[in-house]
Amino acid sequence: MSSRNFMCSVNTIATVTVAQTAYVQSDTPNENYDLDYHLLLEKHYKQKEWSKREVISIFQGDQQLFHYDLSAKVIRALQKRRDQDQKYQCLILAQTIPDYKALNPTLANTMVKGGVYPEKYFGLTHLGEVAGLTGLDLMQISLDHNRLGIMVMTEYQFIAPLNDTPQFVRYADASVALEVSKGDGAIRIHSVTCLTIPSGDLAQYVTSVCEQIAQENPALDYIIVQNAIPGFSHPLCYTRSEHATVDFRSGDVWVTLAELCKQNPDLIDKQIAMISFDRLHSLSYVILTVQDMPVIQAEQIEGKQVYVNT
Repeated sequence: MSSRNFMCSVNTIATVTVAQTAYVQSDTPNENYDLDYHLLLEKHYKQKEWSKREVISIFQGDQQLFHYDLSAKVIRALQKRRDQDQKYQCLILAQTIPDYKALNPTLANTMVKGGVYPEKYFGLTHLGEVAGLTGLDLMQISLDHNRLGIMVMTEYQFIAPLNDTPQFVRYADASVALEVSKGDGAIRIHSVTCLTIPSGDLAQYVTSVCEQIAQENPALDYIIVQNAIPGFSHPLCYTRSEHATVDFRSGDVWVTLAELCKQNPDLIDKQIAMISFDRLHSLSYVILTVQDMPVIQAEQIEGKQVYVNT
């Protein structure tokens, strides 16, 4: 187990979620040679021929969206709330799946599309679901006191089916951006803890982690758990009502926290634990306090129409 005390806060949460109606199946899966690398990996690791795997794209109206388009949307949403003269010191982009256009540098495209050019910028890969919490560790050491950073978590799976494991909640795509400050802010992050998941029943282990967190933090008001295990419950667990049947991977717990903040205006001074975990070996959790209500911006891509709820 590793744990680190934090001095960072989250002031704004921007989310873009993708509805199933926004996906379009490609009639010619090999139309973009960039996909060949991904399809070969699918064949090797999942023993499935590429011709039997549907290639899907996200469309907003007639426009095809790529990984960096989703990331740029949430970055621009943050910038609308910020003084243009105030520069971001750091940008962190986390992604589980490579971009549809694998030969294009996703981080560079995200910065150009989002119109943000920080002093420091990093890309995180292969962390999966826990990137949305463990990435705060990198942000903590990258920011100077009273400086601002952006942490973006974007999931875009372009090879269907989105989930091959029926014992878990289906994966879905989203982009989440956090405006993070070094020092006090709306949501104060107290600590980030990383654990290795032992072999055995995952739901039982997550329940034991919830019990341990509640025991060590008697003032805890809510626990937010990765929406990965169907029917998971705990007395302190807050389960979101929107997007209840999907798992947004690295940004999942932040989508749930954003909903909790919007539905409960009396969260001031409430203490919350958030638990993220993948389906193999990694679990991370944070302890936070809501010192002030954060700014929440939410958008859903429906395909032909986009519904914005600010």
